Amino acid sequence: MSDTAINTELATLARKADPDEARNKRIAEAFLDLARGFEIKTQEDYNLATEELRKIIDRHGTLDAERKTFTDPLRGVLDRLNAKYMPWLKLLRGGYNPLPALATLLEVGLVGITRLILLDSMLIFFGLAAVTFYTAFRRFDARPFSPRWHWNLLLTGAALGCVASVKWVGFFTVALVGLLTVEELWRLYGDWSVPSRTIARHFAWRTMYLILVPVGIYVLCFAIHFRLLFRSGPGNANMNSLFQASLQGVDFGKSPLEVAYGSRITLRNAQYSAGLLHSHAHMYPKGSKQQQVTTYLHADENNHWLVHRSYADPVPVPGQSQTPSFEDDGYTPQLLKDGDVVRLLHESTRTYLHSHLVTAPLSTGEYEVSGYGGPSHHDPNDLWVVEVARDSYAHRGSQGTGAVRSLYTSIRFRHKATGCYLKASSTQLPDWGFMQGEVTCRPHLKAGSRLLDGAAFLWNVEHHVNSALPPAEPGVYRSRFLHDFVEHNIGMWRTNNALVPDPELELGQLASYPRQWLFLSKGSRMSGWDEKKQRFLMLGNPAVWWASSLAVLALLAVWAGSVLAAQRGIPADPAFWAPLSYRLRVALGAWFLNYAPYFLMGRITYLHHYYPSLVHAIVAIGVALDAATDRIDAPLRRMWVRRAAVGALLALFAAGFWYFSPIAYGMDGNPEYWAMTRKWLSGWNF
Repeated sequence: MSDTAINTELATLARKADPDEARNKRIAEAFLDLARGFEIKTQEDYNLATEELRKIIDRHGTLDAERKTFTDPLRGVLDRLNAKYMPWLKLLRGGYNPLPALATLLEVGLVGITRLILLDSMLIFFGLAAVTFYTAFRRFDARPFSPRWHWNLLLTGAALGCVASVKWVGFFTVALVGLLTVEELWRLYGDWSVPSRTIARHFAWRTMYLILVPVGIYVLCFAIHFRLLFRSGPGNANMNSLFQASLQGVDFGKSPLEVAYGSRITLRNAQYSAGLLHSHAHMYPKGSKQQQVTTYLHADENNHWLVHRSYADPVPVPGQSQTPSFEDDGYTPQLLKDGDVVRLLHESTRTYLHSHLVTAPLSTGEYEVSGYGGPSHHDPNDLWVVEVARDSYAHRGSQGTGAVRSLYTSIRFRHKATGCYLKASSTQLPDWGFMQGEVTCRPHLKAGSRLLDGAAFLWNVEHHVNSALPPAEPGVYRSRFLHDFVEHNIGMWRTNNALVPDPELELGQLASYPRQWLFLSKGSRMSGWDEKKQRFLMLGNPAVWWASSLAVLALLAVWAGSVLAAQRGIPADPAFWAPLSYRLRVALGAWFLNYAPYFLMGRITYLHHYYPSLVHAIVAIGVALDAATDRIDAPLRRMWVRRAAVGALLALFAAGFWYFSPIAYGMDGNPEYWAMTRKWLSGWNF
């Protein structure tokens, strides 16, 4: 899009939206930048892109139309008055006081995450929206299938789809609503006054709104993602070859479809992030001490291999050798097919892919794979049998010919001499192997073994060069959306599980453990600690944080007491328990489901992972206060006690916000000053 066209479009959008042309021009420009793509070439471009991303995060934190700069605590309070949490917490505040909503506004940690490029603001926003809409839906239990009943249930499903699409931990909120729904349906099922047909309608509508709608939104987010992010980048290597072929800037689409002897190819393993078959002019420090063969994630000239015939095979075309190249004079391409015996010559080092009865460097019980010999060297340990495992191109309606096709055909390589299979190990080589992936040859596998269908044994031709073959027709290399959707989710799962603490790195200033979150016993540095620069600490308002944790513990005690009383046959007071029961289940259930799973995770964790639980713990403050004052019989006295308690707590929270606000807005000057004045606990790493 030309600059003239852009300026015209900006002016048009501004006039349509609002008389304030300058303001709307800025908003329109941001969206047009997304529409025309944003290419990062310089540090200035990077800074601008980062600024725009921060704006998106900030808007989810405040829902303000304009970006606001937090320059002092008072301005921060005013910004938060239009915050994302107020409308949601209004319905969850316990019915009587605004304490949870106002306490949320005064939580310094929630201000801090809107200043960082983190997803937690959006996660909390949609999580609270889901619980709020579901609470509003339950208020229409007496009027099922009414318009507002449908509307709130639909909004609940939409919010669930959004919270799950932001981060997978959003599924904890999905689990909460799911458990509450199961409880509700179980109650309806046990009510003999409700006809079976009505119960079926309840089940059907909840299935549509709470399952189909969230799933649809989740899938739609991926469809939009694939549509908008169409350029190649440094993360290409994590994607399958067919998906990469659809990206702008990747030249796989020009590759010939069918592979021939003499072609220059790269081979990608089917495992997620396993990489490409690679070799380099460095030797194994033990074993055969021959040239290393590894897997490598990134494009590199050492990933290129030439397909050669077996030295013992007859040459089908007179004048050709067993080591053809598409660059040779008189070259005639002969297609590579299932069952062919080949040699793979590493182009840059001129050695063949080789294996022998030498133990692999790390994987015991498997054979070493190395680079050895050369074009003039005849060694039976250089021979590999090509086995076609599957051909997804044949599934598109073409006839399966046994030919090996670029990107589409999954193949195995069986070592002819030993019978072992080429495998990309999941083990990473140490420093002598440049932290690349180990490649081995797995013996003792019979043809037809289910293990051979594992991704570690499957390879596909990715980059393919052969000027004697016609390039593939436009649109031939096209992946299926469902396949990409499933693979991306598997990749997300594996990437998340790979986020484990590295013992070689010092993470003491950044990472924390779930046991440290409940009472805020450790903070996380979010910037460098040079006294010449502003410093930011992810911590929180201790007054709000500790009050919320005490409220959770108090409500847990109330719940445990009710269970023990019921077991002893002591009847509960309906006037006290009826209004408290649902709020107790929601507040404690949401807090527990967003907190407890982190104790079971092996991944590295940070303080901001507790923030979704923290918001529900803040809700527990209002629930606990209501439960405590509900026992006061005199209405006027109850009202004044509540007002006094709310006022005292808000004063305490406001004081904590004022005192600790610099950790979110930026600390200047000598770090020792902040450590002396703000370091209340030893884990607060000022």
